[in-house]
Amino acid sequence: MNLIMNFKIFNVLTFLFIIFLNSCSSGETKATTDVCKIEKHWRDNIFRVLINGEPINKHYYIHSEAIDITKKLASENKCRG
Repeated sequence: MNLIMNFKIFNVLTFLFIIFLNSCSSGETKATTDVCKIEKHWRDNIFRVLINGEPINKHYYIHSEAIDITKKLASENKCRG
């Protein structure tokens, strides 16, 4: 009887372990459809980063920083550059 109980417990634990492994696997990541753009300040030579036409924050950056930010956001799949 002990052997049968141990075998049943082993089967249940194995089943739970397999379910755990399947639930932890990550699915495919889908590419975002959001679009990153930079917008020039109306007067000064500074830029802000937009996602779908909305600013990501209230700050303006020099051109190279704005480009770097859009590249970083694109690499994090938050927008397409």
